[in-house]
Amino acid sequence: MQPGMTARGPGSSGVEQRTENPRVGGSIPPLGTIFADPLSRKRDRRCVGPVKLSPANVAGVRAGGDVAHLLQTIAICTHDRPDLLGQCLDALAAADRPDAPFEVIVVANACRQDTFEVARRFAPVLPLVLATEPRPGLSHARNRAVKEARGDLIVWLDDDALVGPGLLRAYETATQIFSADAIFGGTILPVFEQGPPDWLAAGLDEVEAVYAVRRPDTASVFNGIGLDTPFGANFAIRTAVQRLFPFDPALGRRPDDAHSGGEEVAVIRAALAAGHTGRWVPGAVVDHLIDPSRQTEAWIWSHCSAFGRVQAEPRLPVAWLRLRAMRHRWKYLDARRKLPAAEWLPLLIKAAIAAGRLEARKAAVSRAPHPAGR
Repeated sequence: MQPGMTARGPGSSGVEQRTENPRVGGSIPPLGTIFADPLSRKRDRRCVGPVKLSPANVAGVRAGGDVAHLLQTIAICTHDRPDLLGQCLDALAAADRPDAPFEVIVVANACRQDTFEVARRFAPVLPLVLATEPRPGLSHARNRAVKEARGDLIVWLDDDALVGPGLLRAYETATQIFSADAIFGGTILPVFEQGPPDWLAAGLDEVEAVYAVRRPDTASVFNGIGLDTPFGANFAIRTAVQRLFPFDPALGRRPDDAHSGGEEVAVIRAALAAGHTGRWVPGAVVDHLIDPSRQTEAWIWSHCSAFGRVQAEPRLPVAWLRLRAMRHRWKYLDARRKLPAAEWLPLLIKAAIAAGRLEARKAAVSRAPHPAGR
């Protein structure tokens, strides 16, 4: 049994136990780009719960505990980052309220007690739902949020994303004006804690995608190719469509691969391939906090090589991939000594991706009963 729990607004009889697992599966097309925002934090597998919240003045709750129709579910998955979660919820509490009722679901993914203590503080000021997902991994946590969601639209936020004042209203308006669209992508702006080092500031335009930056300027339709794809720090999807495309536990951050990602991109592309449409919402803005540990060449390398691993090329021989990886690495190191950051950073990304593809191919060959391609 994998127990989860939720606690909802006034009139709740207490903690609502959940015993079944969220459904996982479905066909996901291959990724064509990366740069989801992985977190390199030590993971703790303990999960403390259940926790009972006693929210007051909760939007969307009628007298007697009956729940009104909810337009938006704001979903935040978190793992042992209580300080960031507190900042995220504080920004949400300060944001302009939409016209329709909404809820905020926080999924504590294999968390320590301090995560629940932070969430409790916001129960009086937000329509808060707290759920636990004991299975470590972001995709498991996302699937738990989908299971618990009661709004027509799920707005996905990372726990290190601080919403702008107009985000909730922007998504509400977009869903009404563009009623035929199923997916919506917002603006993601980087905020480098303590300021980026000089080399990163000089070459930031070349690596913005690594930090999940998105700067749409019009409410145009996106095609899911390359940079024309929303990221998990800030996007929304109609709940009925989201439930058709569960998140793949083989993707997304998890204990055995802190740099893995792409689970939200895979879902978005699967929905687009099935005929659903997506649209940018420039007015739905978040500031994405980038801590100093993610402002290093080593972090960029690890992040991009993780992308290379999910872009494995099963038909190419290991020897050819090794030669290509060596060539890209040499070009990067040579440029690193001679050129400004804006010119060597793209080469760093290419070298790291090539190294990741080589690593994945070698692992696949080692698992094969009759090794080929050596």
